[in-house]
Amino acid sequence: MYPRPPPPNFSQEPAQPPPDTPFPPFGLYDIFLENIQFDREDGVHESIHDLLHLLGPLGNKALRILPHLMPVMIRLDKFSLLNLLLQNDVVIAPEAVRAAAEQPLEEAKMYLELLFTHGWDINKALGATEPPVLRQVI
Repeated sequence: MYPRPPPPNFSQEPAQPPPDTPFPPFGLYDIFLENIQFDREDGVHESIHDLLHLLGPLGNKALRILPHLMPVMIRLDKFSLLNLLLQNDVVIAPEAVRAAAEQPLEEAKMYLELLFTHGWDINKALGATEPPVLRQVI
């Protein structure tokens, strides 16, 4: 028989990050979503800029929300915010490409050109069962 592992010790306090570690608040996606929808664009620029410059694993974890905000930025015509994310090498979400393709022709061209310029492959499938955006547009 294998030896049993010791029982967990629940009396210990969970490890806390040092007090000077920047910690993104819970619900950060909801906060950014609300800011993008209702606040001045320069305030959102500043918030995104601050988030992009968080250091360490907490900052990297917080950066995962930004690609999910791209489709919202496209639908709300926030070109400069999307450009800020792309200039800082935030990964392009397939949903953003889909949202850009769904816009009226002139806006779609503008957003798709921006996404392609920053590295989205025009031949890349949008999902496991969805063809590339070029196939959907044609």
